[in-house]
Amino acid sequence: MKKSSRKKTPAPLTPLLALGGGEIIFADASSTSLRLRKKALKEGTLREVTSKVYTTNLTDSLESIVKRNWKTILGHMYPGAVISYRTAFELKPSQQNHIFLTYSYTKKKPLPGLTVNLIKGSEKNEDDIQIPGGLYLSSDARKALENLEPAHAETQRVISQEELEKWLEGLLNARGEAGLNIIRDRAKELAVTRWKKEEAKLNGIISALLKTRPSDILVSDAAIKRAHNLPYDTGRDQLFDHLFVELTKTIYPVRPNLFIEPTHRQAFAFFESYFSNFIEGTEFEVEEAKEIVFDGKIPTGRPKDGHDILGTYTLANQVLAVPQNVENLIHLLKSRHHIMLANRPEAMPGEFKQKRNRAGETHFVEPDLVKGTLYKGFEYYKALPAGFARAAFMMFLIAEIHPFADGNGRIARIMMNVELSEQSLARILIPIVYREDYLLALKKLTRQGQADAYIKMLSKAHQFTASLKPTTTTELEQQLTVCNAFKEPEGNRLIIPNRG
Repeated sequence: MKKSSRKKTPAPLTPLLALGGGEIIFADASSTSLRLRKKALKEGTLREVTSKVYTTNLTDSLESIVKRNWKTILGHMYPGAVISYRTAFELKPSQQNHIFLTYSYTKKKPLPGLTVNLIKGSEKNEDDIQIPGGLYLSSDARKALENLEPAHAETQRVISQEELEKWLEGLLNARGEAGLNIIRDRAKELAVTRWKKEEAKLNGIISALLKTRPSDILVSDAAIKRAHNLPYDTGRDQLFDHLFVELTKTIYPVRPNLFIEPTHRQAFAFFESYFSNFIEGTEFEVEEAKEIVFDGKIPTGRPKDGHDILGTYTLANQVLAVPQNVENLIHLLKSRHHIMLANRPEAMPGEFKQKRNRAGETHFVEPDLVKGTLYKGFEYYKALPAGFARAAFMMFLIAEIHPFADGNGRIARIMMNVELSEQSLARILIPIVYREDYLLALKKLTRQGQADAYIKMLSKAHQFTASLKPTTTTELEQQLTVCNAFKEPEGNRLIIPNRG
């Protein structure tokens, strides 16, 4: 008799499922489950991760599978455990591939690519957060106390005090003093049975941040500056650092300023003012703008817009100084802002903003962080070579902080061009046709940290303006027209003339 050629049906996996889902399967203890599990393992349709934990993923390494499913796996293995210590902050394996959980006993459990550290301690509290899969996440107060416990260098169980201070300083920015006081009060309650030393230290750190105790307990730069009334935006500091690094990677072409004669300088300053205001939505026909700037005819229907054009031109046409120190920078910013918006009292000319401002989904630096963030940014500025690198950094520094209620973009571009003029380099125009390139590059740097796009955008604009021939206002307008400068961005591109 011939043997049947019918293929064997692979073992169904559904009866194995106790919890999990996706690529992870947990086996129950029934005899049916055991039989099906052995069959699936033999047929190669299932792989064992650890005891009673399996995966249907037959391709990826067990290490990568465990790392992306660790919450699901550990929630099944240790239900009710609390994600604690540094894992509560990072919510991922540490650099040494450790996970830390508070549980009913202490044990070290190895998994593929991961070491699970079970630490005997307090059960979940009412404010610990339940997450899908069976685990809980330490509350803010609890994880702060846990991470002030003595360090365990061999496993890096806790984050550093510097990291903890940065986190608290960030919470202070986001939630105010009330937010830190909630954490402090809850920590005091938790410390009744445990963490008394840790609670005292946490109270000291929070008190120093709130300036009610000496700051000598603090170790992080952000927290120390906060305690000395110079708090800064740590997220912006990271952006400034990234831009600084990218700007140091290139030696930029020397593009000399040819608009030296007074008539030529006035012509350039006119279009610098015209385009800078156009970016901000202050739109005039060129002839209207000429009457405002050269004839002093402020339109009766749009007096504020007219004064914006004139104020920007006044600054662009002056020989201005670069800042020598950060206090000088603050003085120059305020005095130039006052000149530009002197006829706009509602814009608080010469005064830093009192309310947080935004553009679309981008929220700029909080008012009480403006001065400190300027201090931090100026450190990078001074470390860059004078010329294009400093100009590009200065422009982003002011635009990103947005220190004023209005006029930030115009002041940022003025400060950029002052840096270029001081080195006898061509100033930069952002014509209408290039506006979207400019705004998109700024947005990419702000939201995605893409500094290279920002630098390339400004470099092209610098190349463009350096190629313009110094001449009168009328003839410069003709050059700009040929380059598509006055056209809308859609369907048009900026043409860089060949000076040869």
